[in-house]
Amino acid sequence: MNHDTLYSEAVFDLDVGPVTITLPNAGKRFMSVQVVNEDHYVPLVFCRAISHTLTKDNVGTRYVFVAVRTLIDPADPKDIEQVHALQDTIKVDQKNAGTFHVPNWDQASQTKVRDALLVLGSTIPDCNKPSAQRIRSISCST
Repeated sequence: MNHDTLYSEAVFDLDVGPVTITLPNAGKRFMSVQVVNEDHYVPLVFCRAISHTLTKDNVGTRYVFVAVRTLIDPADPKDIEQVHALQDTIKVDQKNAGTFHVPNWDQASQTKVRDALLVLGSTIPDCNKPSAQRIRSISCST
């Protein structure tokens, strides 16, 4: 997705219990966690070497998608090794793994909504062009 970022990701079943995620100390390197629930809301983003416990109550849905993003210099093989080492030290603790059941989506309704959103999306200016109305990113300081 990005040339300067490596991703670590997982889906957890919160019906079987909470999951605790702990980032390693990344020093000055940017490393963040984005938590996305089944409704595509982001109830939590964190970027410090601390533990966060996710529950069905604080996430809002049974399943949660977690993406850890780590900044990298893709032109430097040694930096890639350092980031892989950081990724290996991300800690995840959940007593049971749970299961993942894909809902039986109404394909006709899903296609109808997707097609309508594509039409609406075609009215949005190209986000790759300079614009004074760009959405600004949120920065995390360590």
